[in-house]
Amino acid sequence: MRTLVVGADGFIGRHLMPLLDEPCAFDGDIRDPHAVQLAVEQFQPDTIINLAGVFRGSLADMSDVHLDGAANLRDAAGTCRILSAGSAAEYGIVPPRPVKEDFPCAPVSGYGMTKFLATQALGEDATVFRPSNVIGPGMSPDLLLGNVIRQLKKGEATIEVSALHTIRDYVDVNDVASAIVALVQLPPGIYNVSSGVGTSTDALLATLRQVSERDFAVTTGPVPTQSSELDVFIADSSKLQSLGWRPLVSLEQSVRATWEAA
Repeated sequence: MRTLVVGADGFIGRHLMPLLDEPCAFDGDIRDPHAVQLAVEQFQPDTIINLAGVFRGSLADMSDVHLDGAANLRDAAGTCRILSAGSAAEYGIVPPRPVKEDFPCAPVSGYGMTKFLATQALGEDATVFRPSNVIGPGMSPDLLLGNVIRQLKKGEATIEVSALHTIRDYVDVNDVASAIVALVQLPPGIYNVSSGVGTSTDALLATLRQVSERDFAVTTGPVPTQSSELDVFIADSSKLQSLGWRPLVSLEQSVRATWEAA
């Protein structure tokens, strides 16, 4: 199966590409409809996987990549199957329990809003996968665990985080990559990709202490990482799990691999 991958050199893309049979990395600008159309005509893929995303920048920048990019892929795809990375941020403020795909979306951030608009633009024939908090080797320092590891690797004895009580649903990047491969064969729709387990920042740091063998101190303050102000977010991935996918990498394994690769 020939697969055109947008964002192949990104965090998830680098782990996904080795799992695909006939992958081709899109090397153009997803915001350019002519570049997208040309890539589809030249490679003639069966499937397009869109991993493009912008964490930081203006609302216009995010809209250009997420919404306009999705529309460009939709218009160029023809009969190609589209799988596109959505985001847990599409849900917005959620209750402190695992959230299913049918939870009403009311995003509160520019990132979540433009991802949700992209989901709507792609329509019912596309597959949108919504990863929760993805961690693993090569993750961005704009994300909590990557930021903490960067501080430790610089030799800091005291690291700073925004809060210790927040709870997130961490899923390893390799599990996300395997989920995408599984989704190629599954019906279109919206799918959460998550561990379904809530882990506090405090517990995450305890795991990092264990695997790194570093006894660091922690302070809290305004740390500029990509996160929402939501206290608890846990996603229910039972829909995808009922179709055969399972998260296989434990939190400890994922944190260890992230630490060793940094």
